[in-house]
Amino acid sequence: MLPTPRLLSLLPNPLLHARLERALTGGARRAPLQWALHPVRTWDELVATLRSDGVKVVIADPFGELRGGKGMDELRWTELAQHAPDAVMIAYGEFPRYPARDVLRLAAAGVHEVVTAGVDDDAATFYHLLAGAASAVLARRVVSRLGERLDPRLARLLETLLGSVQLPLTPGDAARLYHAHPKTLNEHLRRSALPPLGQLITWCRLLRAAQLLGAPGGTLERTARRLSFPSAAALRAQLSRYLGLSPSELRRRGGAVWAADEFCRRCVVGEWGEREGV
Repeated sequence: MLPTPRLLSLLPNPLLHARLERALTGGARRAPLQWALHPVRTWDELVATLRSDGVKVVIADPFGELRGGKGMDELRWTELAQHAPDAVMIAYGEFPRYPARDVLRLAAAGVHEVVTAGVDDDAATFYHLLAGAASAVLARRVVSRLGERLDPRLARLLETLLGSVQLPLTPGDAARLYHAHPKTLNEHLRRSALPPLGQLITWCRLLRAAQLLGAPGGTLERTARRLSFPSAAALRAQLSRYLGLSPSELRRRGGAVWAADEFCRRCVVGEWGEREGV
């Protein structure tokens, strides 16, 4: 069994840490998120832990007073992104003076989400933000493994497709996001050894399905409903057609991690057969 992915936190304020823990539990109506919370106390500990395997999300107070009297700035976030390009970075704290400027600075440094204490850290909002981080983690894993094979525009498109699986995009939607005709986009995909657009959209939905199936309470029926598949049987059929596995076999192989690596492997060898459809 694969280790539970870790959420690395650096939150000196105990109130913020308590709110994060509460959001992770999901409450009475939501399943707990599949993150193992790993709090740290210092910047050095944060960087050292981030270099180890298993860290997928980092959430830290960018302006909290840390031990040693040093507050975090955008240069440190840039350093974090260099140490772990696959990880999703979330800034969580108070922005009392220049919130708009601070958000722009953090975004430029590689921060993906900003959560303002007392504004958008209620349990429900925070829960859905952390759940969305799972899609971002998966997208970054795929994009980083494909590396130079993807130009920046295709990388952004792939991240968007992986994050838009609840309401799946049509090939026309994807082409408009890419600012090109569908035929042009398909040609760019072919040159990068990616599957045709219809297949690519389905693959992205199945990668997210693999992730949800591995979460607590991730039944086939619930996953199919969340991702707008017509039925659980339809999702099972697509998993079999594209991955050659049943849901239980997919979990044993490693779930979303295995599925993402299999997708990347097929991209490298250009293995896109007619059996997957178009």
